[in-house]
Amino acid sequence: MNKIWNITPINPELQQSFSRELNIDPIIAQLLINRDLTDLTEARKFLTNNIHDLHDPFLFKHMDRAIERIKLAKKKGEKVLVFGDYDVDGVTSSAILNKVLTDYGLEVLHHIPHRMTDGYGLNHEIAEIAKDKGVTLMITVDCGTTAFDEVETIKSCGMDVIIIDHHEPSDHRVPNALAVINPKQKDCTYPFKELASVGLAAKFSQALFGKMNLEILDLVAIGTIADVAPLTGENRILVKAGLPQINQTQNKGLAALLETAKIKDKKITPYYVGFILGPRINATGRMDSAHRSLDLFLSQDAEE
Repeated sequence: MNKIWNITPINPELQQSFSRELNIDPIIAQLLINRDLTDLTEARKFLTNNIHDLHDPFLFKHMDRAIERIKLAKKKGEKVLVFGDYDVDGVTSSAILNKVLTDYGLEVLHHIPHRMTDGYGLNHEIAEIAKDKGVTLMITVDCGTTAFDEVETIKSCGMDVIIIDHHEPSDHRVPNALAVINPKQKDCTYPFKELASVGLAAKFSQALFGKMNLEILDLVAIGTIADVAPLTGENRILVKAGLPQINQTQNKGLAALLETAKIKDKKITPYYVGFILGPRINATGRMDSAHRSLDLFLSQDAEE
């Protein structure tokens, strides 16, 4: 079969300038240029950004409102339910929020819908389930942006709802929840719009504790890569910082998964996340319930 190759023209002058100023090979310089990084400052930032270059999490619309509600929940000793999705982004997001909120001193329950019996996203049935368990605050992660009726049902049962999600709003509208943390919603001034939900969970943690928790970045990297989020901007920063954390993870479930997958002693790259770890985490939600993957990451028992 005949192929037609369209070669991006070389920009010798800019290429040499990048190579000299950034101390990189001319080929790397041209690759940056080909990816529309034609400003020297932006190219340097792309190569050298670190965790200290993350944006202020309170630039998210409703972040201040969400954090105040969490503080009130702690003060009143409320039960919180984290409602996640059954893919890797949803599972890792749920695991992070469970850890973050538990560390903050809250009693946290978790729920992930069954792919076959419940379908995707928030449902009406969870309202009564949560109410019976004494839940007064529900946090959805990796879902909820289009759950208009479901949010109203949950509110009618006496619960507040915080939505943490990265999916596109429907007709520029979001549910009437207490807070919606979604950079794609109208009037949200957060500079980077492409965070996966696991990245939003990390930013929520950053807002709650005043700094980024490096211990959760292993799961952030896994969720971001597995959700095929673009590795630019803050995604690049989080993944760059998170990949090395995987090898030295404090998460007993992830450590066991690395061992079972026979990559425990390898330098973890996006390949290992996308093709070795991600499919294993996804498998439980496809074969039965994703709760098994979430329970893996929440377990404190190495033997379990």
